[in-house]
Amino acid sequence: MDEIRAWPVGGGETGGLIRSRDWSGTPLGPVEGWPQSLKTAVDLVLGSPEPASVIWGAGRIQLYNDAYADQARERHPALFGVPFPAGAPLDTVFAGGPAVVVEDEHAFTSVFSPIHDESGVVGGVLHRVAASPRAEAVLRESEERHRLIIEAARDYAILTTDPEGRIESWSPGAEAVYGWSAVEALGRPVNMTFTPEDRAEGVPEEELATARREGSAPDVRWHLRSDGARVFIEGTSRALHDAAGEVRGFLKIGQDVTRRRQVEEELRESEARLRSEAARSEVLRQLVTAVEDERRRLARELHDQMGQQVTGLRLALRALEGAEDPEERASRIVALERLADAIARDIQGLALKLRPPALDNLGLPLALQSHLEEWSERHGVACDFHSVGLEGARLPGEVETTLYRVVQEGLTNVLKHAGATRVGLVLERRRGMVSMILEDDGAGFDVDRALASQEKAKRLGLRGMRERVALVGGEMEIESSPGIGTTLFVRVPDPAAPTAGEGGTP
Repeated sequence: MDEIRAWPVGGGETGGLIRSRDWSGTPLGPVEGWPQSLKTAVDLVLGSPEPASVIWGAGRIQLYNDAYADQARERHPALFGVPFPAGAPLDTVFAGGPAVVVEDEHAFTSVFSPIHDESGVVGGVLHRVAASPRAEAVLRESEERHRLIIEAARDYAILTTDPEGRIESWSPGAEAVYGWSAVEALGRPVNMTFTPEDRAEGVPEEELATARREGSAPDVRWHLRSDGARVFIEGTSRALHDAAGEVRGFLKIGQDVTRRRQVEEELRESEARLRSEAARSEVLRQLVTAVEDERRRLARELHDQMGQQVTGLRLALRALEGAEDPEERASRIVALERLADAIARDIQGLALKLRPPALDNLGLPLALQSHLEEWSERHGVACDFHSVGLEGARLPGEVETTLYRVVQEGLTNVLKHAGATRVGLVLERRRGMVSMILEDDGAGFDVDRALASQEKAKRLGLRGMRERVALVGGEMEIESSPGIGTTLFVRVPDPAAPTAGEGGTP
């Protein structure tokens, strides 16, 4: 993955000065906060072979190129990044006046031209220096240099349109970015560079309307190339006014930042994958821990409960061997039968905790119905159960086990937290999905807060239930609010459903 390069790219010695200095203590502020109009002007100046500088903001901070530095000689770099000397020409341009040409005693001619910021007002001044004694010639040369600078700016798409949005000028940078030649682009509507979805939503018209109303409009979005590929542009559209203040057209300047955008998106996707994988690993770790905890609990029950009973059985058998009186032998046999029954019940209980036989023998609907009836009788909570579309049908073992365990966990939560008087369970197979709804009329809870609390405490709970369902390709949603009960919605793909083209009931 390529690294995102620092701005400005290149620019020689003076470009390096911009990158290396900390501008946060100056009137310009940190580089990342500089307006796009200033960055564009700086890029154009740094790329110019002629001496040029940008004088920006109320502080009138001057940033110039290497050719200007050569002309400044020993005064460089002291002049770089400091206020430009105040004077009438500069004041005139900053006040909104036209470009000013000044000849000094050294036979150099300076041209001060306005640079408009995003709000449409003069935010800075472009200062170009020429060794020409005649102002008219300097202006012509300045215009030619301006043209050359624009043509050299291959990373920037620079174009103008008429008031209706038809393209009037098309720079080589625009050709490089968008793919259309000037011959192909001139006279066509600028909305050809917008994506079909943006055209359908009226984005091009809204952008020009905003620029007409407010002076400028941001243009930061995906655009279309002539070959159908997409390019991400960061730029602005600015209204151009005539001497009477009427809009005579629009200037659009945009930089191709597609690669940077792709790198940023790849970074975001990579970070999201890492977060997802980390969360999945944490849940799986907790599942493994929960399984080990359950095994330890069952081992304690076997040791403490079954061990005592088996020891009692062994002692009772030895006592039976020494009993000669028939009545005593009969009494001891009855006690042995009761002990054997208790051991059988305990073994059955442990087997149910590990995996209910009804799930394997009868299938999911009957196993759930049996579990609900037993749970309702034991805890005194009324239960309703309905099954649709699964009569006599079996689902894959991992799907049946997952849905059964979700119901078990859900009913455990009802006992612990809900205080419900009624529980309902609906199981349905329909349209290629197996759906299950478990609801209660209990106290309810704040779902987001509960999930955040479990995440912070590194507990499974609801997250573990969701993870179980996700492992079989399903999804689980929870609806609850304090005072209105709780509903779990579980949907799992039905592997027996016909695939596309095989037919079947919709």
